[in-house]
Amino acid sequence: MILNIVIFTATSLFKLNELFSIYRQLLYYDQGGFQKTNKMVGNEATDFKGN
Repeated sequence: MILNIVIFTATSLFKLNELFSIYRQLLYYDQGGFQKTNKMVGNEATDFKGN
């Protein structure tokens, strides 16, 4: 029973980590697309995105 809980927690953490890496990649590509805007506007664009 405890082993099942450990395995379930490990797989859940792995899936969360995978989702988080995908989310970081999306943010990275989004920032890459907004580079021109950041050069013109400054830090306001990144502050609007919550970074």
